[in-house]
Amino acid sequence: MLFFKPNVDKLKEKGDVRGLIKALKHKDVSIRRNAAKALGDLKASDAIDALIKALSDEDVGVRIEVARALGKLKDSKAIEPLLEVVRKDESLDVKIEAAKALKEIGYSKATELLVGLVSQSLKIPKEMAEKIVSEGKIVDAILDKKKFIDRFFKRKT
Repeated sequence: MLFFKPNVDKLKEKGDVRGLIKALKHKDVSIRRNAAKALGDLKASDAIDALIKALSDEDVGVRIEVARALGKLKDSKAIEPLLEVVRKDESLDVKIEAAKALKEIGYSKATELLVGLVSQSLKIPKEMAEKIVSEGKIVDAILDKKKFIDRFFKRKT
């Protein structure tokens, strides 16, 4: 890990992809998170390998930003590593972001993965999970399960 404190905003402004890739290895978690986000915002295809490696960062927030960045890059090289995250990461939030990234990349079974994750995590039928995913309300549903279940059943009656 690197110990100098890079200015991620300036690196992004300059389009310094190499500097941002180095920042992905910094000891400060906020710098790693911001570097991953910046690389995604820049759609820095040169960073694909570094971002894939960063999918195993110890911090959940970094892994979330890395998954989002990989989704923005839309590179098929990230499909297998993202699938591995969906299968094995201990964080549901990271799994969901990885599945969303797969959808952005164009992976054909991404929606199915998202539905399965939502159904499993909320312990609801797949039909309800499909509705939540189709509305793009995954995070809201996870944060307030009761509201979404009530709303779903009210529409059915």
